[in-house]
Amino acid sequence: MKKNDKNLLLIGVAVIGILMYTGYIDFSGFMGAVIPEGGDETVNTLDFILTDQWAGSGMSSKTIKLYQSNVLKETLTTGSDGSIETTYSYATGEVIDALIDCGSNERWDRIVVPNHDPNKVEASDPTPIYVLGSTHPTVTDLVSDESGTAIADAGKLNYTAKGASELITYSGFVSTVGTGLLNSDADPLDDYTPQVILYITLSDTTNHLNNGFDGSFMNGASMVYYKVVPVTEVTKYAEGNSLVHDGTFAISFELDLAAASGTGDTVQIDLYEADDWVYYKTNLAHAPYATSLCESTISLDNT
Repeated sequence: MKKNDKNLLLIGVAVIGILMYTGYIDFSGFMGAVIPEGGDETVNTLDFILTDQWAGSGMSSKTIKLYQSNVLKETLTTGSDGSIETTYSYATGEVIDALIDCGSNERWDRIVVPNHDPNKVEASDPTPIYVLGSTHPTVTDLVSDESGTAIADAGKLNYTAKGASELITYSGFVSTVGTGLLNSDADPLDDYTPQVILYITLSDTTNHLNNGFDGSFMNGASMVYYKVVPVTEVTKYAEGNSLVHDGTFAISFELDLAAASGTGDTVQIDLYEADDWVYYKTNLAHAPYATSLCESTISLDNT
């Protein structure tokens, strides 16, 4: 090849390179799909498959919201078998925060998109993503004094007869097998991790609790005590004929009655799911997806 021909060839290659770089020429249609090293396709749609952790079945007509960088990407509703395919494709390694709404109980699941099977991509089959939900439990609660006598909701506790202190037990049980709650990943929108929290609110701060709780904070003129409760204590789950989680809890606390007076003081007991005591303390309001599981009120009286 002559020198001038070589120069012309180099100039031609350079011009084609520039045109490809600027987008005026696109050879991708001739080259076919490029598969990264290792045989993994980079993007694919996802097939979310929602299963009830405690009942073991697919959960239909439930909502899954997908967030990326705290921005809602898409909202999905599961079909009759608990599955739903995404509208958008997602790359391997992308992080998705999924808000799984199974009714009254919402939980977050942080998902890292796995490697896509190139055979599925070629066949237009989505990559499966398995996520868990649960059926919200119905909790029946009971308040009893240290003698074992039940105190009805809005019932009275005679502080004169009880003396300086009284040991109160707050207990409850889940009625239906296969219902309960699950732990949640962090809520990326409001920067907290949903938990089950028991709150005791004393309307008069001259009364207080002596033990049994994780901490306390002021809410206006009231004092709020809080305790984190494991999700398994509000979950009833069996394998065969054996209960793995019996769905019962019993939490005792000593109520100091030494300064009690009059008939206007109350002890409010609340059990919340998907809540966070730091969020409550900071905002003096329960977390956005918090739901009451059960509650009871004791009226302090001297008659």
